Amino acid sequence: MKRLYLSPTGAVRLPTAGENSHYGIAQTELGPAWAGNSEDAYIAMWEREWVRVVDYGDKVYAERYVEGLPVMLTDLPRRQREWLEGVVLSGKALFWNEELFSLTSEAKQGQTPDLVRRLMG
Repeated sequence: MKRLYLSPTGAVRLPTAGENSHYGIAQTELGPAWAGNSEDAYIAMWEREWVRVVDYGDKVYAERYVEGLPVMLTDLPRRQREWLEGVVLSGKALFWNEELFSLTSEAKQGQTPDLVRRLMG
């Protein structure tokens, strides 16, 4: 499993060893003056047009919400759409704004093992 963020320019942002997660990436990207929990971090990253992604091998889950509403895939910046289209062209299944995936956030870690099994299955 690979956790990453996709920047508005379509660049892949993997966590460093010290970041270890989506939340860690967000803390770095948002800067030292930013304060909040993991859910706040997702919201702040989405407001800055970042897409949260997890690659489970043959399945890729990605999401972006604004003001609690899912962003349509067609409304993403061109480079992000191209990257996600590349996922599909490489033979992987893409799941966009999948409700089950949203439950894998760091704030819901107690549920994550069962959810990951369901997502990978």
